[in-house]
Amino acid sequence: MSNLESIPGQTGYLILTADGAIQQSAGDLQNDEETAAIVLHMVQSSGKLMSALNSEGRGSFQRLSIVYRHHTLVASVWSQRVHVVKRINKET
Repeated sequence: MSNLESIPGQTGYLILTADGAIQQSAGDLQNDEETAAIVLHMVQSSGKLMSALNSEGRGSFQRLSIVYRHHTLVASVWSQRVHVVKRINKET
């Protein structure tokens, strides 16, 4: 069991290795290789952009959110893994 399962409103998660392999997954994102590949590419591209913009070469970010109408994918890099959670958006 992953700590990602305890996040309120989550409907699924992925934990990816640096090369994009799915290490753990559950719920709506269970073994979702297509979403894994897309999110990994976005995280890698964001890191390269941050490195290019940062003159000191410290191109890091804490969180990348991909917002859709009814849900959001939130990706974070921690411990050389990409952690992705799918959360339901609250209706306003």
